[in-house]
Amino acid sequence: MVAKPTQNGIAQLFDSYGRQARLFPALLTIFPPLLTILAWFPWLLLSSGGATLLTLATSCGLLYALGSYARTKGKRLEPKLLKMWGGWPTTLLLRHDSELDQYTRLRYHTYLAGVVPENLSFPTVQEEQANPTGADAVYDSAVRWLKERTRGKEFAMVERENAQYGFRRDYPEFCAVW
Repeated sequence: MVAKPTQNGIAQLFDSYGRQARLFPALLTIFPPLLTILAWFPWLLLSSGGATLLTLATSCGLLYALGSYARTKGKRLEPKLLKMWGGWPTTLLLRHDSELDQYTRLRYHTYLAGVVPENLSFPTVQEEQANPTGADAVYDSAVRWLKERTRGKEFAMVERENAQYGFRRDYPEFCAVW
């Protein structure tokens, strides 16, 4: 499999994932304080100096900085969320005691066991109960492998869901700053 080139810098911020998961939480967070400032100082909006300042700030990376800041805050929140949830949602679904029906879970286990190059052996119910940490390591490894192979536009639904996760993770943490 040939590795796809990745976008770096500002181009990454403006792809669909970056806009939804990083930029939008930052913009939603700064919107109320910005409106307050503009209500107090309406001449900023009407003056050519204010417009020039806003244009320069935006052009010089304000949007990139906000998106990067939102991502950083979200990544800091992630361990707390994982602890609260008991693990990654995908790991929780692959566990034998998950809300997934047994046939769907078996289909997922069988598929992943067959395609992951390391030939992972998925634990039985008894093995999972005896060693839950080891079972989670198998599930996490398989999901990590799958995520790496489902990036990009050909997996649009996965990309949309990842962006939604990023938005839901980043926005509450970013709001806590204000």
